[in-house]
Amino acid sequence: MKSYFAHLMMVAIVFTACESKTNENVIKNEVEVVENQPSAKETLDVIGTYKSILPCSDCEGIETEIILGSDEMYQMKSKHLGKSEEILKEIGEYYWSDNGSILILEGIDTEPVSYEVREGELIQLQKNGKKFTGKHEKSYVFKKD
Repeated sequence: MKSYFAHLMMVAIVFTACESKTNENVIKNEVEVVENQPSAKETLDVIGTYKSILPCSDCEGIETEIILGSDEMYQMKSKHLGKSEEILKEIGEYYWSDNGSILILEGIDTEPVSYEVREGELIQLQKNGKKFTGKHEKSYVFKKD
């Protein structure tokens, strides 16, 4: 009986070791694929004009336009619809996050300043770096003209 348990334990250890090694190889291969994928910075043409109407608590929405230049400069224009005809302008430099998928606008203190870059889109992120969710989440997607 002891021999049977000893044999059973050996088989279990061998199977566990093999399974663990297989899982490690799968994880390693997945990591290599992610690490070797080109970033948005490397593959997408972000130069151009992006527009959206952001939610507003005391107006009909904030019509916002972001123009990204090839010189790593941006211009942001915004207008509070139904409240004022005044167009607010911000001008500054933009740069990329270390992983090359997030665009960061410098010099804006009152707005979230980072955007996830997708093909033909900028997705505005919250100050904590997460996407907006809920009924207005599509409002935070800027479409390229």
